[in-house]
Amino acid sequence: MISAAKPGLDVAIIGGGISGICAAIGLLKYPNIHVTIYEASEQFSEIGAGLLLGPNAKRALNLISPKAHEAYTQLQTGNMHPGHKNTWYEFRYSTGPHAGERITKIQSETGQSSIHRAKFLDSLVRLVPKEIAQLGKALESIEESDDDVTLYFKDGTTAKAHCVIGADGVHSQTRRCIFKDSWQKYEPFFSGVVGFRALLPMDEARQVIGDEVAMNSFTHCGKDTVAASFPIDFGQTFNIIATTTANKHWEGPWVQKTSDFSEIQEAFKEWSPKTLPLIKALDRPNILKWSIWQLPEIPTTFRSRVCIIGDAAHATVPMHAAGAGQAIEDAFVIANVLGNVQVQDRKHIIAAFRGYDKIRRPRAQLNGRLSLEAVEIFSLRQPGVLDDPEALENAIEHRMDWLWNRDIALEAEQACLIMDNILQRSSELGGSVGVVKVLE
Repeated sequence: MISAAKPGLDVAIIGGGISGICAAIGLLKYPNIHVTIYEASEQFSEIGAGLLLGPNAKRALNLISPKAHEAYTQLQTGNMHPGHKNTWYEFRYSTGPHAGERITKIQSETGQSSIHRAKFLDSLVRLVPKEIAQLGKALESIEESDDDVTLYFKDGTTAKAHCVIGADGVHSQTRRCIFKDSWQKYEPFFSGVVGFRALLPMDEARQVIGDEVAMNSFTHCGKDTVAASFPIDFGQTFNIIATTTANKHWEGPWVQKTSDFSEIQEAFKEWSPKTLPLIKALDRPNILKWSIWQLPEIPTTFRSRVCIIGDAAHATVPMHAAGAGQAIEDAFVIANVLGNVQVQDRKHIIAAFRGYDKIRRPRAQLNGRLSLEAVEIFSLRQPGVLDDPEALENAIEHRMDWLWNRDIALEAEQACLIMDNILQRSSELGGSVGVVKVLE
């Protein structure tokens, strides 16, 4: 809410997940910015179990806050065997004549780095003052005047701010407010990917699938199926998500529970006896069945003084395990541009959001396109690759380089420079920077 006692920029953040909390932590470094987080739930929470950060995301997290980076480092789990220390994932065939054989492995400076999602969020929330968070605030609509933005919540309350960051996930209400009458064009669509998720005690997993696969990170590639597995909780827990990738329709809630193992068996019936024990690890009650949703490429991440970050702007399939990482990069860049806003008027805020959009949207959308391509490659159906060992190795081995080797500090500098250039041109022309028009 707008502070009458303290001059400066009042920023409302919609959503208290990882992207929203990271944005808040980044903004809190600037004494001229006052942050309020509005979370729809009655408590901060994250859906899902394992979360992975690549080298780029770790660097961005450290730039946001060394304490946030330290919190991640204290909770992270790497591969348990020395031979897999620098391995992100080892890829193996799970179907066909090469079942059980290694395709390739992708290595990085940090290797695999996994964490329990909810525990990570808890550690981030502790870095945010309690008084800036308001829970049970589900956004309904947004109205803008010459001086401020008014938020309307479903409980009948309102709040004001100078600008808004929507970090409210793939089903974002903030995104709907940005696109107004054309919002339906930019709603998420079912990607065709359905995942079965489970957590097993590590001792049980080792008995079922053996030490090497249970205690290290693997991606298992089969015809129209992909499974990823890795240890979390300092090696005490085995995390698996086994996906089918050629589904045509989805009905009902986007996350469901199933205890019908025959459904899973049917989905993975082409898996070889050499690799099938991994799927048998899912033979337990109340397995979570997830539908994966993808956003179409939106033409802008902002309208006037309202902007979206993270999954609200670019949700995609998890084949690059980069969703959280892209959200953290977003949070760092948007905190930097807003932190450099010297005047709280509409013109300066729009210039800041334009700088953010110009830098972040192309990168995040490229990750979305390449993640969809990865679905085809890992499912052994990419034309020109299929299940050919050499072609698969070439398609997989270096596909993460462009993502991991980005200078995120430079991105923030470039976004701020774009903002400054816009303001300078506006000053020279004596006019407004205007409002980005939604493409019809």
